[in-house]
Amino acid sequence: SIRENGFQATGIPTALGLLTDLLYLDISKNDFNNGPLDEDMFNQFQEVIFMDIGYNNYAESMIPTTIGGLPRLKYFYLNSGNVTGDLSYLATAGNSGTSVLEENWVDGNNLSGATIPTEIGSIETLLSLSLTQNKLSGTLPTELGRLTNMQNMWFYENVLTGSVPSEIGNIQFLGIFHFYVNDIVGTMPAEVCALSQLEPQGLIGNCESLNFFCTCCEVCFPFS
Repeated sequence: SIRENGFQATGIPTALGLLTDLLYLDISKNDFNNGPLDEDMFNQFQEVIFMDIGYNNYAESMIPTTIGGLPRLKYFYLNSGNVTGDLSYLATAGNSGTSVLEENWVDGNNLSGATIPTEIGSIETLLSLSLTQNKLSGTLPTELGRLTNMQNMWFYENVLTGSVPSEIGNIQFLGIFHFYVNDIVGTMPAEVCALSQLEPQGLIGNCESLNFFCTCCEVCFPFS
């Protein structure tokens, strides 16, 4: 870990890819600015279990798709990295059939126009998914309902449209589902309202909107 040390470089130094036996990679909160995130370098981290590359300014860089193919990666964090592009790495993880990803927090980036890939429904190990404040568009895919081990999902402050899929009611262990400040319309499905593991304030949407109705939401946005 070289977290929060003020190291400066254009992008992430590719020499890190030589550390092929690395299990834990935390380079967050440094000054790795601009420059592309190298696909080949990330592909060398075949043994990595934990990766946090957030809180750097990777302006105009995309999230390497090779991250999704890392066979041992369980925890991935890229918050406030100013990355652009899309979430193709999640499609890669879903298509791999071997992903063991449990926690994926990618928040506060510039993924304007990107959507949540349907392949995410094949990452059966996912327990915690945070994709907030990324300017994501499109809908909440029905495939989310296949993530039956999921415990927490956050999608707030994007530009998501459509309705809440009733398939989310299949996630029996779901404790938190926050999706406020989007353009989601319709009515909260009864299947979601019936989930027994929802925490207090675990279900938050724009339920005071004229376009969305939720009779089971304990908290509505805007917060009162």
